[in-house]
Amino acid sequence: MVSISNFLGRSMARADSEWLLVLCLVALAVSFFQFHSSWQPPVDAHAFRQSQTALTALWLSQGDGSDSILSYATPIFGEPWKVPFEFPIYQAVVAGLAEVSGMSVAQSGRVTSAIFWMASLLPLLGLYRAFGLSLRSFCITGIFLLCSPLYLYYGRSILIESTAVFFGFCFMYLAVKAVASRQPLWWAASLLSGAACALVKVTTFPTFGLAAAACVSALPAATDADPVAYVRRIAARLLILTAIGLAILVLVLLWTRHTDLIKAGNPIASSLSSSALQMWNFGTISQRFEPQTWSTLIHRAISSILGSLWIVGLMWAGMPFLGRRRLWTVLFLLGLFLLPFLIFTNLHFVHDYYQFANGFWLILALGLVVSRWCDVVPAFWGYLTVLGVAVTQLAAFHATYYPLTKTATSPAMQLAEEISPRLEKDDVIVVVGDDWSPELAYFTGRRAIYIPDWLSPDTAASVFGQLSGDARGLLGPYGLGAVVVNNATAWDHPRNCQSELLRYLATLDTTPVQKVGSYRVYWK
Repeated sequence: MVSISNFLGRSMARADSEWLLVLCLVALAVSFFQFHSSWQPPVDAHAFRQSQTALTALWLSQGDGSDSILSYATPIFGEPWKVPFEFPIYQAVVAGLAEVSGMSVAQSGRVTSAIFWMASLLPLLGLYRAFGLSLRSFCITGIFLLCSPLYLYYGRSILIESTAVFFGFCFMYLAVKAVASRQPLWWAASLLSGAACALVKVTTFPTFGLAAAACVSALPAATDADPVAYVRRIAARLLILTAIGLAILVLVLLWTRHTDLIKAGNPIASSLSSSALQMWNFGTISQRFEPQTWSTLIHRAISSILGSLWIVGLMWAGMPFLGRRRLWTVLFLLGLFLLPFLIFTNLHFVHDYYQFANGFWLILALGLVVSRWCDVVPAFWGYLTVLGVAVTQLAAFHATYYPLTKTATSPAMQLAEEISPRLEKDDVIVVVGDDWSPELAYFTGRRAIYIPDWLSPDTAASVFGQLSGDARGLLGPYGLGAVVVNNATAWDHPRNCQSELLRYLATLDTTPVQKVGSYRVYWK
């Protein structure tokens, strides 16, 4: 005879399997969409950053062997054709996948990004299991993550975001695994994953470090009630994790020093050293107290991550149903969501894709609240709540990000198609008026020298002086094929280098000129 407890156990298992089936179907649909839209070249949102990442992968895939992963080429500023920022794990995977599969670098980049993002669910599942959270809770959270407008879109972009997040979740899970198993090997694996996260994108790592500390502290520390033994075990875990964090910090500092030394070899790239970018990365103190800053950040985050303000109301309305432990967990997750806004204020203010690194904390908090809500209401209302949130997210995605996935070309791409047949393989292009967005360099497959408008007058004078005289210091052994000026933006005010540009263009009076859209191409 079957007991009531056994019957309830089988019912719960069947209910969990139903939620898992729903999650798998959503994941399958999202995977199909991401692969179906992977044809798109890097011309959609933040084409600047996407084309920069794609260009690095392109040169890794077709390099001549003179470059290495420690000193990789991104040929946009002249000799030595390098301007390294992140450690190129993502770019190397993209280059390898493109070579093996025959896909273009752009398609390989989108597929790789999607794979890393979808794979992030695996260490997240391990964390849920480690803390005794139900499979249903994980599935609900997973559905919200997969349906989020921000992650649906940027999870298939040619960006490093999903790679850093994947390694961040692995870092957390492996640290928890190390505590649970008491095997040093797992600590070593956690160190490697954390280092990969920080080296790929250092701005992503801080919240994962705090979350890992909270996780290892929350795991049971002793079977007895001895408070001294409890504190000692927690302290030992945190000491190991702190040592890992310091080791990761040393690696990041060494990598940053290495990249700064490479950038110092070029007059333009040297303006993008870590010290020169501090204000850009962190913003100002006053920016953190401006109402517009927080209005923009919070409104954009809610609309792009959750889809609608009513979902925030749902989360707050469900909090009274949480127990004390889960309530503190939710509040901690909300704190992790807000922390990057406080640290890297300007980066998050300017770039909406930076919320990829912290938006999931908000979704994890929502998932815990809705999961608890499903525990206390009839099953129908639980299903309806999850469906309502997911449909709202998908509707917001369709209204905002989805149209961007249809973008098929850009002015720079059209220009590249026009001029590429006239360029020799080793020709260098000088580009003025496109900041240092390397779309033209990527679509032509040529080395380029971008001259941004933020260069100091002295640096601009030096660069233009070399181009009009002995340009070997910038060109190296290569020849100058064309000078491209975007007339739509090259004369915007204020520009630091306009007078130097005018002097340089005067030396090209006898050069054949071709007009393509807003661009003027001076052929050499």
